[in-house]
Amino acid sequence: MSKYYYIFVLVQLTSIFTQHHLTEKQKSNRLILNFANPILLVYYMDLTYHKTKIKNLLIMLCITLKKVYNDLDVETQMIRKGGSFTTIITGWPKVEDTSLLASVVRIIIYVTWWIFMTRVTAILTLSIVLTALLSHQYKNLQSYFYSLDDIFQADDAEVNHEEKELKYIEALKIGFKLHSDTLWCTRQCQEICSVLYSGQIIVNVYVLCVVMLQVVNTERTFVNTVTIISTGVATLTSSGFIMWNAGDITFEAALVPTAVFSSGWHHCRGATSARVRRLLITAMIRAQKPVTLQGFGIIAISYKSYISNLRTKLQMANDQARVELCQEYWQHFPVESSFFSPSDAVSVKCFVVTILYFLCFLFLYLIIYLSDGSFTTVITAWPDVEDNSFIANLVRVLNYLVWWALMARVSAASTLIIITSIAISHQYKNLQQYFYSLNDLFETDVQRKHDEVETKYVDALKVGIQLHSNTMWCTRQFQVVCNVVYSGQITITVSALCLLMLQMVGSERTLSNALTIAATMLAVLIATAMIMLNAGDITVEAALVPTAMYSSGWHNCRGATSAKVRRLLVVAMMQGQKFTVLRSFGIVEISYQSYLSIVKSSYSGFSLLY
Repeated sequence: MSKYYYIFVLVQLTSIFTQHHLTEKQKSNRLILNFANPILLVYYMDLTYHKTKIKNLLIMLCITLKKVYNDLDVETQMIRKGGSFTTIITGWPKVEDTSLLASVVRIIIYVTWWIFMTRVTAILTLSIVLTALLSHQYKNLQSYFYSLDDIFQADDAEVNHEEKELKYIEALKIGFKLHSDTLWCTRQCQEICSVLYSGQIIVNVYVLCVVMLQVVNTERTFVNTVTIISTGVATLTSSGFIMWNAGDITFEAALVPTAVFSSGWHHCRGATSARVRRLLITAMIRAQKPVTLQGFGIIAISYKSYISNLRTKLQMANDQARVELCQEYWQHFPVESSFFSPSDAVSVKCFVVTILYFLCFLFLYLIIYLSDGSFTTVITAWPDVEDNSFIANLVRVLNYLVWWALMARVSAASTLIIITSIAISHQYKNLQQYFYSLNDLFETDVQRKHDEVETKYVDALKVGIQLHSNTMWCTRQFQVVCNVVYSGQITITVSALCLLMLQMVGSERTLSNALTIAATMLAVLIATAMIMLNAGDITVEAALVPTAMYSSGWHNCRGATSAKVRRLLVVAMMQGQKFTVLRSFGIVEISYQSYLSIVKSSYSGFSLLY
């Protein structure tokens, strides 16, 4: 059945080339759906790929964690929580075709579209259910820790205070294990829903911008107003259901340390009190780290980001409205433009969508590039550009050979930087798996004495801490080696983007020039992204190491070994929680956020120069 969805989306996209006699409403519908449906199809593909992880995650959330402790009130809360028709424009039949065959094909297309949207709705519903389960599991965890205080409050004359303390410590360890498992579920949810969150953000930003442009361009009748408002509200509501439930996870996870603190530890006395306080410090240090789901690896899915995205959409629509007003103003002047003429605004938008989804336009660019002979030559002091003598041409050939040899070295250096950064980030990931695997020592070696397993665990933990120290040493060495490369790359990127933007404003607006500038800008951004995003992976993976340490099974140790292990973990986790980031110029962070900042800075520099 999946192959029919691919054919369906492809038939929609081909309408860009075959359907030319559309109304403005139909063009707007095609513009939205041709952009949104391929991304929605990715949702289905991605969750199909992760179906095993989804199954394991649901079993963990709904069965395994609930076996240990389940607050019925929280479960009840979780259970309770819980326009105009847009036509589909395809490559065939044409909108003017009213024959019986065309009508039958349209019915089949609509049925396929509804089945497709049913799958997408099921996927979005699944993501909402997962986030609701996670947020209420954190709430359930809070209730569990609060309930531990009842151990000491119970009026049971047959149980003395020392027995209550032992019962409290065992229950506290179970709570820490539940917290560790819930964090694992959160990581699995992030991995499963990452593509969905990223795609949802793109679709919502795009759809709302198009809707706001419709407000500016369409006739302001009652029907059009109701249609636009209902579409905007539906988009905001669907985005809100996803982002709000994900935001609940961050909110509820942040309350867990307070619940741990209120679990009744102050009732313990003597040596037991000291032991409990050390347990609580280790657990609360980890619990106080913010728990967030992210889109694109950098955008936090939360209440705050929902408001931020809405403001971004309003700002983009406002900027586009200003551009259209300027275009309307320049229509009164005899300025020729063969590509971005104001009368072809919709065609230009469709052309941009076509570029995004059809990489074959790069081949078109290559043909134009070769036919124009627009090769950027290497300008040297001699020979002059007008000199066409044999010696001048021979010198130019030598110059090009030297230039290509130089660029080969530069490419080799950049490749080495990328390979090294990938190796370091995967070493941090490998380190995480090592610490997670330590918990298996207590679960698999059940035939050994507990003291022998503890000794083996302590030795393995020391090996892991040494590995972590060595990995951080590698990171520092990499920073020293690559500082100049990162600094130079940022300088080149900002300068190149500013110059390309100035060239875009100053050059003749033809198809050849537009494609040349766009391809060059894309190449610069990709080259920089390959370096900066891989370096950003180091920061992301290094930040996950303390979580792996926390989940290594330390709560299974007892007595003097437990105290020894907690001291080791506190020191190691405090070091692991320090921000690991590569820098250029000694101050500019090389990360996902800085990559976006560089692009914004380039545009700001262009605005200042222009």
